[in-house]
Amino acid sequence: MKRIETLIRRTNFAKFCHCAEKLGIFGFALAENTKTILKADFVVGDQEVKDTVHAMLEEASPEGIAVFKLDPHPPIVRP
Repeated sequence: MKRIETLIRRTNFAKFCHCAEKLGIFGFALAENTKTILKADFVVGDQEVKDTVHAMLEEASPEGIAVFKLDPHPPIVRP
C-alpha cells in the first residue's frame, strides 16, 4: 500500500474530487496547507500507484504530488 499526498489549489479542488471519484477514491484526508493550497492524502494499492498518479497529474493539475510507502508493521507506542 502507498499513501499519496497531493497539493491542490482551491480553484482545482472540484477537478480533484471528480478525478478521485473516477478512480474509485471516495475517502481522503483534507487539510489546509496555505490560504490557497489544500493537501489531500489517500491510500492506494501498490499496483494502482502509477495509474493514479498519472490520472491526478493529467486531470487534477496538482501543485505537487508525493508517494510514500506505508509501513506494514507500524511501531507500537505504549504510554
